[in-house]
Amino acid sequence: MFATLLWLSGCIFDTSSQKPPNVVRIGFFPTITHAPALVGTMRGDFEKLFSRHGVQWEPLIFSSGPAIIEAIFANRVDIAYVGPGPAISGFVRSSGNEIRVIAGCSLNGVSIVGAEDKEGIATETLSTKRVAVPSIGNSQFLSATHFLKSLEKRSTASRDTALQIIPCSSSDVELLLRKHQVDAAWLPEPWATKLVHEGKAQHIAAESDFWPSQCFPSAVVIASRRFVESRPDLVTAFVECHAALCDEINSYREKLAPLITQSITSFSHKSISEEVVKGSLQRTRYTSNPHPEEFGLFYEFAKESGFLRMPKTRITLETIFVTVPHGRLVEAKDSCSTTSLADTSLAGLERSNSNVSR
Repeated sequence: MFATLLWLSGCIFDTSSQKPPNVVRIGFFPTITHAPALVGTMRGDFEKLFSRHGVQWEPLIFSSGPAIIEAIFANRVDIAYVGPGPAISGFVRSSGNEIRVIAGCSLNGVSIVGAEDKEGIATETLSTKRVAVPSIGNSQFLSATHFLKSLEKRSTASRDTALQIIPCSSSDVELLLRKHQVDAAWLPEPWATKLVHEGKAQHIAAESDFWPSQCFPSAVVIASRRFVESRPDLVTAFVECHAALCDEINSYREKLAPLITQSITSFSHKSISEEVVKGSLQRTRYTSNPHPEEFGLFYEFAKESGFLRMPKTRITLETIFVTVPHGRLVEAKDSCSTTSLADTSLAGLERSNSNVSR
C-alpha cells in the first residue's frame, strides 16, 4: 500500500547523504494528534496524491519532535507532523532558515494524569509535584513548565516539595507512576486516556483547562524550507489533502476509529483498544489552521523557560508561516475564541467496571 515504513527515534543522521530523487519523506508520530497522517498513510490517500504527481513517498515514524527536527536539518525529511515546541526550536536554532509551518493539524488532545492508587491530586497543587513529560523541549514540556511555574507563583500550597519536570517516554510513565517516582504525567492522546481506561492512572485535568481560550495547537504540519521553495506544487497539493482529512476525521470519528486504532497499534507496536481511541478522538479537534496567535505563545513559553538560545541575528516568528493557496487555512470557524474545544472529561473513562483488573 505504501513505501517501506521506517521507525526513527533519536537517530544521528549523516548530513552528507543525498535524498533519493522524486521521493517525498513524511514524518509523524503514532498518536491521536497526528491522526490525519495515520489515516492518509494507512488508507492510501498520500500514496494516491503523490502518484498523481509522478513522485514516490516514504513514511517515517518518529517517537519525539526533536528527532524530527534533526532529520529535517539532515535533509532526511521533507514534511512532518510535529508539536509547536519542536517546530519553534528548529526555527530558532536555524536562525529562521530551515523550518516552515505549512498548516495546522490538531487542537487540544493533551491531559494530565496521576497515580491511580493515590488520593486525587488537586490542580492547584501540581506546582509542588514531580510531573513527567515526553521529552525536554517538546510542547508538553513547554506547557507544563509555563503553567505550573505560573501556578507556583500564585499558589498558597505548602512548599515541602518543589516542582520537578521530568522527561520520560510514554512507555515508562506507567511504571514511574506505579512506583511513585513521579506524581503526575502531562501526556498527549491516546496515552493519557489509555492509562485511565486501564485503571493505571486517574484524570487530573486537561491542558486546555489552563489556556484562556480553552484550546491550543497540539500539532502542526511543517516542511523544510528547501522543499517549500523547490516543490510548491507538492506543498499545496499535500495541504489540500491534509485539510480534507482533518474535515473528514472531525465529521466521522466513530467510522474512522477502527482504522486509527489499527495504525497506532501497528506503528507504535503497542496494543490499544478502539474504545480508548474513540475517547481520545472526542478530546481532539482537527484543523488546517495553524492558529498563529496560540502557536506564538509556545514561543514565549520557550523563551521564558530558558530552553531557547536566541541567535545573534534577529528573527521574527511570523516568517515561520507559509501562505499556502488554500482557503481552509484561515477559516473563521476554526478560531479558538469562537469555537468551544474544551476537552471532554476523562472521568467517564476511569476504571468503573470490574472487567478491568488492577
